[in-house]
Amino acid sequence: MDGTDHCYSHGGPKGHHSEWDSTIFDYLKWEVLRFLLSNVKWWVEEYGFDGFRFDGITSMLYHSHGIGKGYTGGYHEYFGPDA
Repeated sequence: MDGTDHCYSHGGPKGHHSEWDSTIFDYLKWEVLRFLLSNVKWWVEEYGFDGFRFDGITSMLYHSHGIGKGYTGGYHEYFGPDA
């Protein structure tokens, strides 16, 4: 830990998910990737899981985190500038 409130997340408002009242991982940091991947590896090795369900994937993939968005199925919604 580096003493800040955003070692693994974005700092300031960008690091807060208002819908879930939680922090948002900064996926560009090596420490975050290593932390998340090591957790997946542990579950696979410890319990023999062969698949994972990731709730909130919209929050991981889109800059808006899906807040205030309604997706109707058009490709422009999924592959636009928000992705």
